[in-house]
Amino acid sequence: MKKILTIILAAGMSSRMKDGKTKCIKKIDGQETIIRRMIRQQLDLFNSQMIYISTGYQSKEYESLNSYNVKTVLNDMYRVDKNINSCFLCLDRAFLEKTSFDYVMIVEGDVVISDKDAEIIKNQINQKDIAPVIFVEKENNTNRNRVGCIDTSGTCYIREKESLDDRMTGIFLIDVKTSKYLLEKQEILIKESGMNFYYFQPFLRGSDCKIKFKKVYLNKSFTINNQKEYEWAKMNLATSN
Repeated sequence: MKKILTIILAAGMSSRMKDGKTKCIKKIDGQETIIRRMIRQQLDLFNSQMIYISTGYQSKEYESLNSYNVKTVLNDMYRVDKNINSCFLCLDRAFLEKTSFDYVMIVEGDVVISDKDAEIIKNQINQKDIAPVIFVEKENNTNRNRVGCIDTSGTCYIREKESLDDRMTGIFLIDVKTSKYLLEKQEILIKESGMNFYYFQPFLRGSDCKIKFKKVYLNKSFTINNQKEYEWAKMNLATSN
């Protein structure tokens, strides 16, 4: 059985929600919060052995999540970081603590994965050999304004353009070798250029990139950026499961 490590990126300020609260602790289905739903899926459905959660803004709200196989990692630079430092800190912690894993799933904390899409991800994990995977959705009227898209070769994660077809859902699955390469690249980039990048953007856009991502399509998962998307996700989650 494959050993899965999960990194959940939840350090951001949730500024687009405009209510002064970190969105990952909001309830999504009347009972579970967004972050607890994510943890449950990772442990129960994807058989993750360890979860690292990057925290920053209102980090105390996440302290109760710490357990034997869930650890919070504080990113005290969250005000200037755009996920690249959060990803770096969690990967670094995993290797420093000699956490044993075959693959790491990197997930943005504001992604709500529907039950149907969870099965797609689970089936991908259960394949014999897993190439680096990025989970995407075809562009449509409901996700047209979502930031982030993937180019036709599957190698480019772009935040500046919105003209391409496949929208990223903020879920990546990579092996140990790839994660070490990512860690090295991020560390160099942070030292040379600062943290004003999203975690895969410079990594994948560089001319020396050695990684080709396989695209796997999801049907109805939700990335929550603002209050309108939050209310829409709550309303549509039941019908998408």
